[in-house]
Amino acid sequence: MHLPVSAHPAHDLQNPGTSPLKGRHYDGVVDAVSPGGVPMEAMSDVRCEDGMAGIFPCHKVDLASFTPLTDMESTFVNDLWGWEDDETGLQLAIVGTFEGTAFIDVTDGSNPVYLGTLESQVPGDTGNIWGDVRVYEDTAYIGSEAIDLGTYVPATGELDGFGIQVVDLTQFRGATAPIDVDLTRHIDDVTNSHNISLNEDSGRMYVVGSVYTSRSAARRTRSSRC
Repeated sequence: MHLPVSAHPAHDLQNPGTSPLKGRHYDGVVDAVSPGGVPMEAMSDVRCEDGMAGIFPCHKVDLASFTPLTDMESTFVNDLWGWEDDETGLQLAIVGTFEGTAFIDVTDGSNPVYLGTLESQVPGDTGNIWGDVRVYEDTAYIGSEAIDLGTYVPATGELDGFGIQVVDLTQFRGATAPIDVDLTRHIDDVTNSHNISLNEDSGRMYVVGSVYTSRSAARRTRSSRC
């Protein structure tokens, strides 16, 4: 079976809108993992034969589908979470990307449908390499290490950044094509975060590796009700 492949989309390191750090340290990973490049076209129902499903190594597991970065309007993925709608049965993949957060309908695993991307709160910052997504009931909570250094105030330690994006996932009910994803709420009393954890029993969210905007830039752990 012939699969169209190409190199990972290059990043123009001379363009201020791109990330030199990302280009130097992360784009090169593609060659080490997949010397022949990665597929730039969608794939579905690829059987695992002789230890390979297409160009992907496998062991007794077929590839139901593959969604390329280009289909998500992205160049890099940092996290993956999911949500199942109890009301409609919709199964949604929530994909953290360098550009923001992509949402994909994976109810039919062989035919995923890209439903749109919510842009990063701080587009282009290298911190978007690290992101985290968690879901509580019908709401997604999205964090990232991205910061806006241009807003730093040395006297107070205040610094703007990604914060926490909150997204009502019910907006994807009935969607069959990309929509304009609405940001339901933005929590900005933390600048950024390395990780998010949720206790679904108590409804409490823990933001780990965060920086308070109103205090000195000391790393702390912060919790709040969802």
